[in-house]
Amino acid sequence: MVRSSQELAEEEVRKRSHPIAYALNRFVVALSNAVLGGTLLSQIIQAFGFNAEFGIRSLATIALPPIVIAYLAFFTRTFRSPQPASDFKYYFLFAGWVILLLTFINFVGGDSPYAMLFGMFCLSTTLSLWVLLARGLPFRSLLSCAYGILSGFLFYILLFGIRSY
Repeated sequence: MVRSSQELAEEEVRKRSHPIAYALNRFVVALSNAVLGGTLLSQIIQAFGFNAEFGIRSLATIALPPIVIAYLAFFTRTFRSPQPASDFKYYFLFAGWVILLLTFINFVGGDSPYAMLFGMFCLSTTLSLWVLLARGLPFRSLLSCAYGILSGFLFYILLFGIRSY
């Protein structure tokens, strides 16, 4: 992540002035990564539960988005840092997307293997774009995304519970 010296100085001030809040915010970012990664891992385990061929297809499905996004981000000028938006918009965008994604994975994705692969593809794309955004967004906006991911996950659990097959 390329950040200006002013951003680095501001982050250093936050660390010193509010160390508990800073540590909590870092934990929230890590936890949001764990939620997305854990859901993806659960999907891989379910895919290998069907048979080995489907498990390997799911691994290929999951590997495709990070490869394409990494290529576009590092070797072309296609992806640029997003235009600054309000942190409020990032929060609701990620919260809504996680609710929709989990709903699709758990209620539609289990009906057919192709729908399950599509759900894994969307989840892998989400995780890859999340990592890409982490490079270019200010920490405050990144926190809005992380809190949105966690809020969407918790709201989904509130509505539907934890569903396993």
